Amino acid sequence: MTAGQRLSAGWQELVLARVADTYRTSERTYKKVAANVMWMFAYFSKRGIEEWSDVTPDITLEWCWAGASGPYGSCGDPSASTARNRQWTARLVFEVVAGLGAQIDPNTAAGEKIRRDDPDASARPLTEDELRRICAHADPGVAPSKRSAVVALVRSGASAAEAAEVRVRDIDLEAGTVAFSGASARVCALDEWSAQTIARYLRANPPTSPVQRLCVTARTSGERATESVNAQLWKVISEAGFADRADISGRSLRLTAARRVLESDGIEAAARLLGSPSLDNTAKALGYSWQEHATSKPLGFGRRGPTIAQGVVDEAAGVCRG
Repeated sequence: MTAGQRLSAGWQELVLARVADTYRTSERTYKKVAANVMWMFAYFSKRGIEEWSDVTPDITLEWCWAGASGPYGSCGDPSASTARNRQWTARLVFEVVAGLGAQIDPNTAAGEKIRRDDPDASARPLTEDELRRICAHADPGVAPSKRSAVVALVRSGASAAEAAEVRVRDIDLEAGTVAFSGASARVCALDEWSAQTIARYLRANPPTSPVQRLCVTARTSGERATESVNAQLWKVISEAGFADRADISGRSLRLTAARRVLESDGIEAAARLLGSPSLDNTAKALGYSWQEHATSKPLGFGRRGPTIAQGVVDEAAGVCRG
């Protein structure tokens, strides 16, 4: 017996019962999957999806990349691994309900397999005014905090996961650069605001070691570190007045930096800034038809590091080099 073709509490109960049976030997896994199931149903309902036949790959992928709920609202820019876990949950739900008679194709509805370089479904680059507001709330000119360093790194091209792994030694204030590690290891330029902000943060919070991480504590690792960075980003975005804007997230800061690089150095340099091997995904995220612009400049960031107060640089650079 089925619960009809409409998304309902009855369907949710059926899916949760199947999940409970599947993971009866692992309470921790069950709780995690069940939480995703309930959130997915709630998200679809909020987006006006009433019947299983209304579920599309786009709406599913939108949920996979949606900001997770937190104490300050949505924590934007989830990691690719988080998005893949959500897609796996969605596919599980679709397989269960299809097996019980719902009119839905589990594979089609789940969308294309999420890869590391997939863009956030709704984030867009910021306007100059939006960027100024976010930066003003990140660093109001008083005691520098970790979140000001987070915003500085993300607006320089880091993902939340990459920002969480940046260490003092990765910052070169004299050159105006930051090195990001991981699968998309690269060196990106710090603009003037970002370099000044990081220099002020290091001056106010002298690191004890060149391997000390900039944005999270030594005890915070893996997904927890990424979630910490996302939470700090979202707090700034929320305080700047953008909590109810689905198109503004932590990724918007990265896209803003990429758009500037796109305008000065071309699509290849923009993709390199984001650590993306795909020109198509980069162009899609920036709303740019790169194949129509055959005159894009060669790879490279074009701009050197910022020109900032030499006294600030001299004071912090020695610590960064370690």
